[in-house]
Amino acid sequence: MGGKETRLPQLSEREQDILQRLSTGLSDQQIADELVLSLNTVKWYNRRIFAKLSDYSKGSCRNTSCCSSRPMSEQN
Repeated sequence: MGGKETRLPQLSEREQDILQRLSTGLSDQQIADELVLSLNTVKWYNRRIFAKLSDYSKGSCRNTSCCSSRPMSEQN
């Protein structure tokens, strides 16, 4: 492990709650209802989450072979 290591982004507990629900296929409105938040608040969290994940993905891509020309199915 001598190479540069990219760490997963730090997500707040609320961001983790929302991301977990997004991963199960709930809509923004369903998440808002479950967590007793406004729809706009859930959308705000979504932007923060995906900005953090996007930054991680870009950094990970620079430090690994994930951007190789091989199809995704062959990269593992």
